Amino acid sequence: MDSNHAPGFALVMSAVLVASTAAVPVGAHPPNSTDHGVPEETFHKLWSGDQDGATDGANLSNGSAVEQLGEGTDVPFDSPPRAVERWNRGDHSEFPATNSSVSIHPPDADLTSDQFIKEAYTEVFAVQPSTRARLSSSRQPLYVAPDGTLRGTVDYRVAVPPDDTSGDRRVYWSLESHQVEETRLLVDGDEETTAGGSHTPALSYSLDGYAGEDHQLTLQANISVRLRKEVEVCTAHNDEGDCTNWESSVSYPTETVTVTDSIEVTKYDLAVSGFIAEYPNGDLGLVVYKNQPWLGYQLPNGDVRGVWRFYSARDKDWDTLVYSSDDGQRTAHSPLHPLQVNAYPIETGPTPSPRRNVTILDVYGTSTSPPTLPSNVHLDVLTESYTASYGIATRATTDEQPETVRAWGSSEGLRQNGPPMSSLESRSTRATSLWRW
Repeated sequence: MDSNHAPGFALVMSAVLVASTAAVPVGAHPPNSTDHGVPEETFHKLWSGDQDGATDGANLSNGSAVEQLGEGTDVPFDSPPRAVERWNRGDHSEFPATNSSVSIHPPDADLTSDQFIKEAYTEVFAVQPSTRARLSSSRQPLYVAPDGTLRGTVDYRVAVPPDDTSGDRRVYWSLESHQVEETRLLVDGDEETTAGGSHTPALSYSLDGYAGEDHQLTLQANISVRLRKEVEVCTAHNDEGDCTNWESSVSYPTETVTVTDSIEVTKYDLAVSGFIAEYPNGDLGLVVYKNQPWLGYQLPNGDVRGVWRFYSARDKDWDTLVYSSDDGQRTAHSPLHPLQVNAYPIETGPTPSPRRNVTILDVYGTSTSPPTLPSNVHLDVLTESYTASYGIATRATTDEQPETVRAWGSSEGLRQNGPPMSSLESRSTRATSLWRW
């Protein structure tokens, strides 16, 4: 089965510069062709939230069927598309080449300026693997893996003071060196990972604590500059008042600024436990509990599926980049289009499949009002409350007692091993993720 549609719940521009300091250019749009090793059949489905073509096909391209599908509507996934992580990894490297005279930054970047270093910033590009879980209108955590990677961008420009050669004092300025000295990743304020200077840092992290705990990931960068300042002072004049002797001195002013950007995340680390039993007629009875959202589990002759679907959409804050220089600001279409996986409820409760073989006996959970999706994401959503179950009891018709029960999620699956049991017994196991990374 295609990995983008297998059951599972996972956490899962040649730039034309235009003068602007305000509105986003009308031409902001996602790429129209695949890149970074993302397969064609997946690429066109990744851009939910973009303007869709007319439903009658009048405004669609003459491309492949999957391309026309992506242009005409938003496409949900049964499991998080792994292509998102591949796309973001490749797209991150598309940050434009920069130099000391220009700072290239997203429009909403928090800029820091000092005497020499101007418009310095760092911005979180993506945390991977991750899934924005739209659980309700008020609760939409960004679930991340216990071990993952944060990607970001860093830039700045250097303002070299102008020379002053008037009167008996001459001052000459030049740029000696400038650099991003170091990048760091902090978890809840504590240093987690350090790396050398880079305009596109990618730093790993590992989260402690319990599943479901909130954490703050902070990207931090030190930027330094060293200038050369030569001062010439006239110490003697002739009778006409012209300077006859100049004495010079040289100094090397330095400056360092630290810039940061943070993102709130929630640790996803699934724990599963349960009971298994054999009915007198040989049917399988199973009760499974879990501590975080998941999609379901597989039985010998069927499966149980949860309430979740997924979509992928770009972060529109990266649609344009601002080029800040001594001459002001120019806004250009961005070559960077980071994607984010989102999860949303599509069923009011777990469902068995096929119903002739699998029966849900009970569902333990809380009733939750469904979220609304962003106005530009056109997917079917619930209008009534749904049950995000923490436990499911099932009975399955089968002529065999399995040695393993496979819960969907991780690439190998979560398995509960043991011999056939004639009486109810407890078994427990853990997995790093049933939201398949």
